[in-house]
Parts: sequence; structure tokens; C-alpha cells
Amino acid sequence: MAAVPSMTHMLRFNGCESLNKVSLLIFGVNSINKKKLSQTITKLSTNFDVKIQISDYLFPEKDKNPFQFNVDYICFVADISQKESLKRVTDSMKFIDAKYFLSRACLVVHIPNGCRENFSIELESINHLAKNYNLMTIFGNLEKGADKVSTQLLRLVEIACGFKKNGKNSLLLSLV
Repeated sequence: MAAVPSMTHMLRFNGCESLNKVSLLIFGVNSINKKKLSQTITKLSTNFDVKIQISDYLFPEKDKNPFQFNVDYICFVADISQKESLKRVTDSMKFIDAKYFLSRACLVVHIPNGCRENFSIELESINHLAKNYNLMTIFGNLEKGADKVSTQLLRLVEIACGFKKNGKNSLLLSLV
């Protein structure tokens, strides 16, 4: 029997480069301030080193070989004022190994200033996406509140990668 080619291009890394090291991928459209999020994550003190990769696209080009990242945790970032950002996150899900969606990925929803009432994306579609892919969701402003979002994100990464001693279920974090 011939093997069926997989649509999954981003497979979960099964080994560790070294102890106390985490590779984090922050993915979202170009207009979202992902760089500021990554800078605030690196400024926070942790018991482990965080290597951060920022990406705008996860789609392999048709004429090139599929690529693979060595990533321990994926952070999808969507802007609630841009429909394109959630569409790109949703479209990229089919290129990712399903093992990431077992507590190895989260969704950060950026709420820009002055956009508290006029959302381009309905909250129901965000909740539907998070529920379908088992994603923890963090709502926040990446321009002014990047430190709070970074702290919550690092807490999720710490538990998912096994650095938090006596770490309970990550669903308990939503209560804090």
C-alpha cells in the first residue's frame, strides 16, 4: 500500500534541544504587534530560556518542499478588528499537527484601543474556533497591555512544557 501524503506540514517536535529551553512560535497577520509581544516575553524572568519565532504565513509555497519548525508551543494571534486575521489563523490550522492542539497551542485575541464596541469578528466565531481546536484564549491589548498578555502566555507555556511543578490542568488558569 502506498502511503498517503499528509497535509500536515508542521509536525510537533518530539525531542528537546536542551533542558530548560522552549521554542515558541507566534503566528498572526503582519499588522498585529507580534514583535512587541515577543520582546515583553523575553524581558520576563523565567526558569527556562525562551526561543521565539515570529511568522506571518504557515503555508508552504507550491514549488518548494514543505517546511517544518521545531516548535514546542504555538501562539496564534488574531486582531478582533480585522476579519482577515482570524481567517488566516483558521486557514493555517490544517497545516499543523493535531498534537499541538492538546495543550500546546493558544489563541491571543488583540483588542485595539477604541475598538471595544465595533468588532469585525464576532465573539462567537472566536469561541467556536477555540472550542473546536481546544485552544486556551487570552484577550488583551498588545499595544498597551503586552506585559499582562505575555505573563499569561508564559504561564501556559510553562505548564504545557512541564516546567511548572505541581502544575494543574491549564483550564484552571482561566479562573485566575
